[in-house]
Amino acid sequence: FANWADTPTVTTNPQGDTVVHWAEKSGTGTYAYDVRIGLIRDESFYDLGVIHRDKTETEHGFVSVVPQPDHFEIFWLDGRNTAAASGHHTGDATNAGAMTLRTAQLKGLKISQSYEIDSKVCDCCNTSATSTSSGSIIAYRDRAQDEVRDISIARHNGTQWTKPERVSHDNWKINGCPVNGPRVKSSTAATALAWYTKPGDMGSVKMRFSTNNGQSWGSEYLIDGNDPLGRIDLITLPNGHFVLSWMARHPNGASIMLQRIAADGTMSPASQIRVVPPGRRTGVPRMAITGDDLVIVWTEPTKTGTQLQAARIT
Repeated sequence: FANWADTPTVTTNPQGDTVVHWAEKSGTGTYAYDVRIGLIRDESFYDLGVIHRDKTETEHGFVSVVPQPDHFEIFWLDGRNTAAASGHHTGDATNAGAMTLRTAQLKGLKISQSYEIDSKVCDCCNTSATSTSSGSIIAYRDRAQDEVRDISIARHNGTQWTKPERVSHDNWKINGCPVNGPRVKSSTAATALAWYTKPGDMGSVKMRFSTNNGQSWGSEYLIDGNDPLGRIDLITLPNGHFVLSWMARHPNGASIMLQRIAADGTMSPASQIRVVPPGRRTGVPRMAITGDDLVIVWTEPTKTGTQLQAARIT
């Protein structure tokens, strides 16, 4: 199953085990697809099958994986309850028929039973998870009964998952999914949360920081208030600073932007990496650290298809 925003992941833990996930069609419905998990260990590949066990031909995707010393924590949007709704991406005044957020653990070659973190979330925004000294944090676009779709987090406090907590207070009411999820990352000193929002028909990219592993959050920082497209990514630098990428508005389409931000809100000047077409075929740029360099990768439309493009920043 191919999707411009819901893409496969590759995650390696400190022991060198690597988890990969990909989407695979489960039925004839447009959004009927499963999350499949594989493990690479000692140069052998183990296909572990579908991580969820509901066997419904509904949407399952937008995966985040957190590596731990002896296991992996895996999060995904789970559409098992949408099977009872009259159509895809529909819900009623209750949580029946809504997309849910679930998690499971992979330890060794065994996948645990999944646990429901939130019973009603936005249908197809990327999730994002990070590990802190107190436990993992999962960030996602929530869905309130009045269709406000702001950003929430849940934390694992060492024994259980906390009740979801709304962290952005934009009051963005939208009767549909914007396909524009948050990103959360941690350093030894702070946890950073970045997100896109568009209340009042004017988009913006914002950030907040926590110095107590997500128990409380500081002031909001406006990164781009000029109606950007969003599609953000976030990474942690070795010095504890964070780098945010997003797609900004540009007279010729969109521009891929980078900005380095410290946990006290100190920001470097934003850097424009590339001007690209604004459509979905540009995808969602993603960043990684390799050695002393940062690499950002995106897809770019051509006359015959798309090309994978990258930039390396020293």
